[in-house]
Amino acid sequence: MKQSASGGVLNLYKPVGITSHDLLKRVRSVLGGKCGHTGTLDPFARGMILVCWGKATRISSLFNDLLKSYRACVRFGLETDTYDVQGKITHYSSHHITKHEVVAAAKDMEGTVTQEVPLFSARKYRGKPLYFYARKGKQVPSFKKTVCIKRLEVVSFQEGEFPWAELYVVCSSGTYIRSIAAELGRKVGTYAYLCSLRREKIGCFDWRGSMPVEGVANEREALTLNTIPPGESLYWLEKVDLNDKAAVRFSHGNEVDMALPGEQKGIHVRVYGNSNFLGIGKPGREENSLQPEIVLDG
Repeated sequence: MKQSASGGVLNLYKPVGITSHDLLKRVRSVLGGKCGHTGTLDPFARGMILVCWGKATRISSLFNDLLKSYRACVRFGLETDTYDVQGKITHYSSHHITKHEVVAAAKDMEGTVTQEVPLFSARKYRGKPLYFYARKGKQVPSFKKTVCIKRLEVVSFQEGEFPWAELYVVCSSGTYIRSIAAELGRKVGTYAYLCSLRREKIGCFDWRGSMPVEGVANEREALTLNTIPPGESLYWLEKVDLNDKAAVRFSHGNEVDMALPGEQKGIHVRVYGNSNFLGIGKPGREENSLQPEIVLDG
């Protein structure tokens, strides 16, 4: 992979037991400068995290467009205050459920849905995360958000006093898998919480190609060699090339003459000049013009 000394994207694997912030601290201690993730994982979860560093931190928000895939284990018959294995048990039910019921309920949850935001989450209210209030037992308004659950498959199911199911989830960025577990339990007439979670894909980035976080410490060369250049990381965006004059104008933040392909109107494109990635553009104010959205050094 092409080496980058000024920034790019890393596909890292977070183990159970550390926070996403801990992972960022390790990367920052080695590479220095700015560093940010494209989506957190709870401490009890494992799996891949895309980390943008250096100049690539400016493109981190664009990864929110990508679907994310998870493998989750859900335990039925119990519910916790956090909807996951780290919380305190709040509800119990001995209601018998079958795999057929769980499969049907999971199928019914697919599509664009309104999801409850867990009280123990980083969603801000009056400048503080919701978990700040939840830990103090303080009441806050309930929040909901619209997400897309593209796929919710029951991979396996085991009956018993507290049945469990392995799920494969493909969903939009920002979806709470904990809330999916709790809602699935309620749909089949009982309770449920999330036992374990692994993030396996973000778009076409796969956990099998991720770098273990254990290999980060004092390994600057390994990190830079495994860095995906910013332009390559945004593979799903259309690529456009500018001539030398237009490239200079774009790099200075000015609109340039460029007729974008019809299917690309209204969305972002990757902009190159003389084989260098210049940044992200979008349709300009004038017809057949390209306006800089994010400008990076070539």
